[in-house]
Amino acid sequence: TWSLSPPISKGDIWTVSLGENGESQGWGGRVVPERFPIQAWPLSDDCPFPGLNDGNANELLDAGIDSVLASSSVKKCGDMPGTISKMGSTKSPMNAFVTPKILKDVTDTSNVDVVFLGDEVDGKMDSNLRTEDGKQANEQWPHIPTYQGAKTSAHIGSYSGITDIQGMDAYCAACAPTIIPVIKTLPLQYPYQYLRNARDNHAPLPTYLYSQLYSEAWSYQANENEIIAQIGEAIIAGAKGLTLFQSSHKDFKEHDFSPIKKQLRSIAALRESLRTGDVGGLKFDTTAKLGKEAMIEVIRSPKKVIVIAINTRASGYSNTLCHVDVSKHWNFDDLAIDSITLKDLPVKLSSFAEVADGKTIKPSDAKAKISSGEVKISKIKISSKNILRFFTFDVE
Repeated sequence: TWSLSPPISKGDIWTVSLGENGESQGWGGRVVPERFPIQAWPLSDDCPFPGLNDGNANELLDAGIDSVLASSSVKKCGDMPGTISKMGSTKSPMNAFVTPKILKDVTDTSNVDVVFLGDEVDGKMDSNLRTEDGKQANEQWPHIPTYQGAKTSAHIGSYSGITDIQGMDAYCAACAPTIIPVIKTLPLQYPYQYLRNARDNHAPLPTYLYSQLYSEAWSYQANENEIIAQIGEAIIAGAKGLTLFQSSHKDFKEHDFSPIKKQLRSIAALRESLRTGDVGGLKFDTTAKLGKEAMIEVIRSPKKVIVIAINTRASGYSNTLCHVDVSKHWNFDDLAIDSITLKDLPVKLSSFAEVADGKTIKPSDAKAKISSGEVKISKIKISSKNILRFFTFDVE
């Protein structure tokens, strides 16, 4: 029997404690609106905001991206406070992460996802650990979550809990900068390791986790399967929102953006289950070699179970040699997984399906055998190009 407090309002403080045998643990946070955004940090000249560049805004929305960053980086775009205000008053499908400098002049905050307080704030353990920015934002906009981004594994524990939502970025392709020294071997799983560490430090509060996309910050662009791998790693790390660095409409045209777009649409279709569910949702066994040829996670929500499989059967990339135009890309091979078995089920599952390109379909290859206390998914094929698959079950 749980004794629950009366309903509380946005911005109020919540606390919860669990105790047994004289020992207890406690957690707390602010009551904030919950949404699973798929957000992009736009190139400064693209201006993908409704009313400023409708073509670019619609291109993002078509790909499942429904939030963009409004910061000093888009000051060329014109009246950002007015644009964000109109997005709210017209109930636009596009939302925004907004810096305090812009937000102070926004008259309708309906489409503001977060107060964006900073990016990669944890590079040094310095005075920003004691910043008043979060407190001031909470007082000025108590109904809007605060957000800060990060980049390290060593410092993130000290920064966790300062804002309502914690961000983290870590990339493994296109010679993007890494915290791991370039002379060290960079695993394909590097993003997951950093993102999951940030998630675990900030839990039970939510994390929005980054994937690499297209950017002028590196000298060449990642291949589609390299980007899809990182999108999948963000999701299985426990993201409660997906952030992408960066959106570049020129690169959408110059590269095959279609496979990436299909994966983003699938995440958009699953967003409510990703929001209400959590990683580590069910025990499982698999014939795949985890950490070498595959990464697998099970997310359990009140209504859905999602089994996520990523093909990591890849080699050839070097975090050192990419700087001299050698070993510039991960080379993926096709992967066949004989089985993934969900064990010791505390709930009854039904309606095996797959979500692909935002649609719920019958898998073309994989089969599921549902029995008492166990579900076995067999004959799973994951290609070298579309290396991420989402299987679902209904929870009865």
